[in-house]
Amino acid sequence: MGSGIWCLSVTDRELLLRKFALSAGIAPSSLSPLGGDASFRRYYRAGSFIIADSPPDTQKNHEFLKIDKALANSGIRVPEIIKAD
Repeated sequence: MGSGIWCLSVTDRELLLRKFALSAGIAPSSLSPLGGDASFRRYYRAGSFIIADSPPDTQKNHEFLKIDKALANSGIRVPEIIKAD
């Protein structure tokens, strides 16, 4: 058996997730996957933050952000969205 470096394949989606984490000041190495649900969304914990990876081609992300803002403006407590892309 030869020696060498093992390389794991990284998908474009994973690269985007890492880039997003860095832009939010979160080290990609701190991302820890959480159990998901039956949708296309994936969730990660990074310290006290939760990152939701919600592919725009299958999820209604703009609508989610508008509803979140409307609820917050109505005085309903919702999780604070720190950054969205």
